[in-house]
Amino acid sequence: MWSSEGSAAREHFAINDCGLRQDASQDTSDGVPGAAGADSAGRDRARSSWVLVGSLRETSQALALAPLPDDVDICLAEAEELMFVRDRITCALADRVGRVHGAGQARQQGHASTRSWLRTAGGMSVAGAGGC
Repeated sequence: MWSSEGSAAREHFAINDCGLRQDASQDTSDGVPGAAGADSAGRDRARSSWVLVGSLRETSQALALAPLPDDVDICLAEAEELMFVRDRITCALADRVGRVHGAGQARQQGHASTRSWLRTAGGMSVAGAGGC
């Protein structure tokens, strides 16, 4: 199954223009299930996450449609930045898939399994969805 272990995505890199608090991802629920979403801070974190996902979708669509730079050095630099971004997206996706799997949410939505959900809804290959 999906895992974010071994990813450099857990390393902190400063984000200068985003204005996010560095502790925004800290769980303040003291281990109580559901407590993180019960207060306004928990709701704000969830809302912020959804806004970021929407923004990422919009930005990635624009990037996919943008013409390639003529300068090969710019292409090299952009490719390196995109690899950095891909690592973090893979980590964020793995965390979310893990939560969906742990809660059995894919089955509740009518899929045979989490892997089946990843293949049908996510368009993943059998290997990409964790199959053998």
